[in-house]
This record gives sequence, structure tokens and C-alpha cells, in this order.
Amino acid sequence: MTVKRGLGMGLSDLLGAPELPSNVDSSSEKIEMIKISNIKPNPNQPRKYFNEEKLQELSESIKENGVIQPLIVQQDGSKYMIIAGERRYRASKLAGVSELPCIVKNYTDEELIKVSLLENIQREDLNSIEEAETYKSIIEEFNITQDKLADQLGKSRTYITNSLRLLNLSDHVKNLVIKGELMHSVARALITLDHKEQDKLADLIIKEGFNARQVEKYLSSKKDVTIKKSEPKVLPLEYSNIERSLKEFFGSKVKLSHNEKDKKGKIEINYFSDDDLERILNLLNINL
Repeated sequence: MTVKRGLGMGLSDLLGAPELPSNVDSSSEKIEMIKISNIKPNPNQPRKYFNEEKLQELSESIKENGVIQPLIVQQDGSKYMIIAGERRYRASKLAGVSELPCIVKNYTDEELIKVSLLENIQREDLNSIEEAETYKSIIEEFNITQDKLADQLGKSRTYITNSLRLLNLSDHVKNLVIKGELMHSVARALITLDHKEQDKLADLIIKEGFNARQVEKYLSSKKDVTIKKSEPKVLPLEYSNIERSLKEFFGSKVKLSHNEKDKKGKIEINYFSDDDLERILNLLNINL
């Protein structure tokens, strides 16, 4: 995707990281064929989930056309560690490929971190959790503000903030989002809940097929029920004594509410008939 590539290069300028080759020109980049058994994934790769169905599709394409775009690797002892192209590597293993076209780079440790992050953020198939984790890594690793990151990526500050908030989801819910079983827009509605409630509701959402609006409506109704079921505020002792004295004086049900902050409140006196009302009015010396 051209736009993402451009945005990545803008971030490259900010981080001071070398650019990753995109459309490789054999005249400017040396391509080596390396045995797949001598290639290994980067253990610090932020990406942990690979869609098996899509890997199989890519594998079939590789069987048909070979690996068109070389992997970017760096020598690590007797092996070559993948910097960019782990998906191609995995699909090639499924296809039974014995060797892969690679461009061997020699990055410093700092450059390797930067390039790995840039490669991650440029991917078109980045899921929302991986995207958020990449943003978090860039912000923490290079002490970049959310505003600066948003500016370099051509996104709003709100977009970056909302993306990072997804990391407050439970591991179970994040895994559902990564696998595509739960939309990130739906999962975002669960952020205010504790992890146990998130897990329970996420499973219910998948079972019932709720969309984001239905989830928000459900949470709103649940909140209303919680408020209705909440225990009444306990009156301070002195006001509780006043309420009891009023009940005894009027011989009826009396409710006294009191706001400790501004010292305001109200008194409610129940009556059960016109005669009972007249009795209470007489006690108050009120003649109508």
C-alpha cells in the first residue's frame, strides 16, 4: 500500500532509521539465495499471530510463482535472522521451498530495533492490537510524544490515543481481536470494565453476534440496573435520629434525605387517606 510506505518513510526520518528496500532493483541491492534451514525468525518480532488460511493462500502462490520479494535478513552467528518477511518465510516452509531470496543487511542493535518497528508499521495486514503495540514501542523506545507520532503518520492524536487504549483489554479479549473473532470497534466498548467482565461479555458478544452499538446499549442498560439496585445512602446518626423522631411525631412513614456536602435535604411524609392527611395537617397547625 503506497500510502503506508510513505508514512513509514516519514517516521524513518523522525527516528533516524535506515529505509527498508521496497521494490528491489537487482542492480542496487545484492540478492542472495539462502537455505531456509539457515534462516530464523526475529524473537523480538512484535507480530505473534499469523492467519493460517492466508498463509496457506500465500503458500499456494509461492508454489506457483516462487518468492517474488526478497526477505531482509541479518547474519546472527551461523544463522540469518529475519528483519522483514517472516510471513513469506512461514508460507515458504509450508510450500516446501528449500531456499529463499534474501538481502543481507548489517544493522547496529539500535538500527535493528528501528527498522523492525518501521517494517511492522508499514504492513498492510497489521491488526489493531499489533498496531497499538507498535505505537507503544515507538513512543517508549524513542521517547516520542503521541502528538509527534500522529503528525508523522498523518493520523489524528485521537486515533493514536484510541489505538493505545486497546492495550488495556484483557489478554483473552486482545487475542480475540487478533484472530479477527471480535472487531476492535466492539472490543473498545469493553475497556472500562475489569478484565473478568471483559472476558465474560466478549464471549457473549461473539455468541450473540452483537455489534458495537448493541454492546454500548447493553452496557448502558446494565449500568442503569446497577444504579437502581444500589443501596441507599446511610444517614449520619444525628439525621437518622431526627428521621425516627419525625416518624414518632407524625405516626406515619417519614423519609429524610440529607446532602452532607451542602447541608441540604428534604423530608417526605406519607399519608394513606384524606383523613390521615388532615390529621398530619392538624399536627402542623395548618388550617385549610
